[in-house]
Amino acid sequence: MEIGQIFEILRKRIAYFTITTLVVLGIFIIIIFRQPMQYQAQAKILVVSERKHPSEMMSSYSEKMPQLAEIMQIDTYRNIATQREILKSKPVIRRAEKISGIPRKQILEYRVVYVPDSDVIIISAISDKPDKTLKFVNSIATAYIDYLQTLRLSENKDARDFLNEQIELVGDDLKTTEQKLKDYKSATGIADLDQETNNMISTLVDFEADLENVKIELSAITTKIHKLQQQLSTEEREMISATIFSENPILVKMRSELEELETEYAKLSGTHAQKHPRIIEIETGIKRIKNAIQNETEKIISSQTKTLNPIHMELLSTATSLRAEEIALLSKKDALETTTRDMRTNLSQYPESEMKLANLTRDKLLKEKLFLTLAEKSQDFKISEKTRIFPAKILERAESAIEISSRKKIFSALIGLLVGLCFGLSAAFFAEYIDDAIYTTQDIKQYLDLKILALIPYDDSIPKKPLITHRRPNSPISESFRSLRNKLRYLLPELQGNTLLVTSSITEEGKSFIASNLAITVAQFEMKVLLIDCDLHRASLHKYFDVDNKGLLNVIVKNEPVDECITTTEIKGLSLMCSGPLPLLEISTCTSSEILESKRMKELFADLKKKFDIIIIDSPPVLPLTDTLTISTSADGILFVVDSGYVKREDALNAKSELELCPAPILGAILNKAEEKRGYYMYYYRYKYTNYAKRGDNSKTT
Repeated sequence: MEIGQIFEILRKRIAYFTITTLVVLGIFIIIIFRQPMQYQAQAKILVVSERKHPSEMMSSYSEKMPQLAEIMQIDTYRNIATQREILKSKPVIRRAEKISGIPRKQILEYRVVYVPDSDVIIISAISDKPDKTLKFVNSIATAYIDYLQTLRLSENKDARDFLNEQIELVGDDLKTTEQKLKDYKSATGIADLDQETNNMISTLVDFEADLENVKIELSAITTKIHKLQQQLSTEEREMISATIFSENPILVKMRSELEELETEYAKLSGTHAQKHPRIIEIETGIKRIKNAIQNETEKIISSQTKTLNPIHMELLSTATSLRAEEIALLSKKDALETTTRDMRTNLSQYPESEMKLANLTRDKLLKEKLFLTLAEKSQDFKISEKTRIFPAKILERAESAIEISSRKKIFSALIGLLVGLCFGLSAAFFAEYIDDAIYTTQDIKQYLDLKILALIPYDDSIPKKPLITHRRPNSPISESFRSLRNKLRYLLPELQGNTLLVTSSITEEGKSFIASNLAITVAQFEMKVLLIDCDLHRASLHKYFDVDNKGLLNVIVKNEPVDECITTTEIKGLSLMCSGPLPLLEISTCTSSEILESKRMKELFADLKKKFDIIIIDSPPVLPLTDTLTISTSADGILFVVDSGYVKREDALNAKSELELCPAPILGAILNKAEEKRGYYMYYYRYKYTNYAKRGDNSKTT
């Protein structure tokens, strides 16, 4: 559909478009102004990146037991995306409801957004009361900080409990071992071992201490993974299960290689300096394999991970790192177990009494070393608890709530207008779709395939003064009839006749108005014209010209002289033969169709054609009666009147089909009551003749 057609439809259906648009807009406005006032308040949260305290970074224990050192640092809320999810989580909202006493359902809108390129999160809420909005936003900020503190306390408690439990167990074992050593020395009388044995025991103790550290690390990892799994779904737990990693052939191979390197490193570290080339080479290989294990575990998780919220993505990422560390520690554990087993085998070659003393001494030294290490870590942990940076803080509390209803109402009204325009367009096109009336010349060409002879504009004065070409000769309507007359001047010679039949599909289409004004216009061209009213049932021409209704029926039924039944009008050159009084038709034994088809009627037309230059017949409409088909035998051409917006397409098509059966050809269509457009045609005639008339009137006045 072209743009011009769309505008034409809108022009035709402007009432549907306007009313629908205004109704929809009115509904929106009513809804908008019935809504309560809305107030918005905002608070700001600063997300702080957490870093380890220097005391932790420098601790020798952290180097040996990094997982235990970080057991309190499972930060599932360490980035902005995670913080946003926590702020929108149910625990935080429930805490805020308790603090403020305001249910979440009373808040119209609650949003958490972050400021781009910053570490700031904005908490925003909207409600119908300013104090309620202000209180809820600040309660969310407070509840959020409280929730993080609760998480921190929970994690710290886990770490403290784990450390205290390990210190207590190792302390008890140390006391037991010391007592056993003392009792054995008293019983055997052996004071101490030789230097070589002491050196071997010291080395073994170092390895066993490392082994115990590794076991504690593995225990810490197991604890952390268990805590992480509690926060994941069943499907997500399967992603990080130990089976997934232990059965992977690539990881199995890497673990085997790592175990070999760790074993060689343990053996060489007891006899060579740390800067020995081979030890440095082994350390480099261990780091390389650990990185490869980390990458492979990430690949395994990423191949299974679906779209998750940021918190769960963070949990899975942490679990992946833990599993990689676990694999590396298991390799180290196996290597240390092999090394310590070999060294214990060497000790077994000593005499039984010395070997037992050596074992007791080894156990005592091992327990002492473990106890001192755990005590050191406990002290570091107490310091880190006090100096640890909190992951977030309230940057700015909400101080006031601003009224936003006005902005929203204006925006909603604009939305309502757009929606109204859309509905208006839909209504216009729907009305066009269901309306099957003929409106324009384009409709006539499209549906009737007829030539357009004239467009007759509508004028409110026509019903009272239908002879507009006589009363107002300079009007655009009169000019339209003159244009029709000029076209007919070129058509009539081709027809070799002088009789025109004016008809329409149904009644009230203005055919009598067209016939009478066309007759006047032709008579003004100094031609002798006869206008005959053949609409015997609904005669109207005698009313137009204000004369007695004496005419056709008088001639045919009562056999009165023709000359007495023709009325000379006040218009020069125009004569009128009315239909005759209706009672004559009622008393006649013949129907109107039989009268119009009678021999007398044919003789009458043959005589009248000789006396007048042009004969114009006002025929009945086509569809109600068969009179038009009957009278058309006396006509030389047919003018088909179409009332714009009144006659239906189907009626017009049926009428045209009937007329095509007539011997006289259809010369074309006349569109009556055509709406004036801002086009050249109507503008030209309105400008030219209206202004011409004004100049003429002014000249007469002067």
